[in-house]
Amino acid sequence: MTLDAPSPLADFIAGLPKCELHVHLEGTRLRHGVKVTVNSDDPAYVSGYMTENYAALADHAGLGMDDLRLLTANAFEAAWLTPKARDSFLVELDDYCHGYRR
Repeated sequence: MTLDAPSPLADFIAGLPKCELHVHLEGTRLRHGVKVTVNSDDPAYVSGYMTENYAALADHAGLGMDDLRLLTANAFEAAWLTPKARDSFLVELDDYCHGYRR
């Protein structure tokens, strides 16, 4: 099962009072093995593409590189991809994250 989390940035921009609770819960769920993914809702309307959503989670939920890598890996695992395509994306993701840590 994968939990597709609403856009954290959309919650933040909308000023929803549950925003802080929402991002805290997503971080907690992620760290307890729930396969959480993040979407960007309507990025042109909300002004929040994936990068901005990941930055919001890093800033407001304290998610680090390993957490963000896991969110992305969960998205690839939940996507309708062939195993070959999924594995290729996961290798590319790991290569990117490894290079980022240098």
